[in-house]
Amino acid sequence: MGEPENLKAPTPGIAEEVSYKNRLQQFTQRASIPLPVYKTFCEAQHPPSFRSRVWVNGTCFTSNTCPCKKMAEQEVAKLALADVIRKVKDEGSSLIREGTVTTVLCKSIMNEYAVKMNMERPTYDTVQPKGLLPVFVSSLVFNGVTFTGDTATNKKEAENFAARSAILSILGSESGTTMSEIVRSKFRLFDEFKSRKDSSMVDDSCMPIGVNPGEKLVSLNKRKEVEVNGDTVNDTFASLDPTLENPSVVQGAHLPLHEFRKPRLEPLLEATAPPIVFVPPALELSLPSSTSGKKKNRKKKKAKKKMLVDSQ
Repeated sequence: MGEPENLKAPTPGIAEEVSYKNRLQQFTQRASIPLPVYKTFCEAQHPPSFRSRVWVNGTCFTSNTCPCKKMAEQEVAKLALADVIRKVKDEGSSLIREGTVTTVLCKSIMNEYAVKMNMERPTYDTVQPKGLLPVFVSSLVFNGVTFTGDTATNKKEAENFAARSAILSILGSESGTTMSEIVRSKFRLFDEFKSRKDSSMVDDSCMPIGVNPGEKLVSLNKRKEVEVNGDTVNDTFASLDPTLENPSVVQGAHLPLHEFRKPRLEPLLEATAPPIVFVPPALELSLPSSTSGKKKNRKKKKAKKKMLVDSQ
């Protein structure tokens, strides 16, 4: 048996970092960020020295000098990936914290996160403490951990507050990147829904007089669903507009109702036939011409007879 061939030892430092470039590519695709652009150049020939730069989402990152081109690209990809993940997490946290209107998305975000991570959906326990003012406090249990939200004026809002507490906690953990991607995608859909709603309100302001503007809002509440770009947005987005969630808001607003009356059509005048004009028969017109023709024939016959007589 022959001796085994000597295998080349792998270049140190490449095996651990070989996946950073692919991970950066995949992360930018999931986060809807423009793909990274690399530029690598050689600074020295002996010994070889390479440096790489990458542009991600408008930011440029530069690596240290490396002995080969591949190592330089992996090093700069590692720097860019860490920075982009941090920015995406911060953006997700700021989106969740800003305003009380966006809290209606928190419960939907938690359900989508549980499905994506192949985990059981969170369970909610809402109580109403005794007191003068009706307040609700909800607790959420997810993956064996309990999260308690702030006090709210109704049960639905209390559950969303508990979901928001869980989301903020997950964003600070190792799996915060996945949660942040879900948050950003939800808010992109929410912004699209909001822009569609604003454009429909502009269309309503240009409605004809005979149309009741309140009928459109009530019909949306009956449907409980609004179509956005071929997709369907459930009650979460419909509840953002109080007029869609509670029809009494529309009724109590006393929206002006303009009665539409169909214009009365006057009967058209019947077409009258034109008066009959007497036209003399064609025979009477042709009589003078026929008599004159007979006279001509007679004159011709007389002329022929005269010519015959003269010739004899």
